[in-house]
Amino acid sequence: MTMLWTPDSTSTVAAWYKERLSGKTGFAEVTPSGPQGSDQGTASVTYTFKSGDTTKTVMIRENKMDDKGGTRIAIGDLPEGMPAGSNG
Repeated sequence: MTMLWTPDSTSTVAAWYKERLSGKTGFAEVTPSGPQGSDQGTASVTYTFKSGDTTKTVMIRENKMDDKGGTRIAIGDLPEGMPAGSNG
């Protein structure tokens, strides 16, 4: 898994990735639900898409781990057998 950080806002980063990934095969946006995601707005989003036989995932989260702020991005492969989400 590749971990990245940017000083950009989470909503800006999410929009940038969505624009570039939405045309990919199997693209899906997985939005948190329940108490954890209900009040976060764009503080957390995950995109999935297919690349050959592999499902890739891009997780975008507000950086709350230190005082730098900004956004943390994790890019990797979805473990085999895990659902990739759906557009609905």
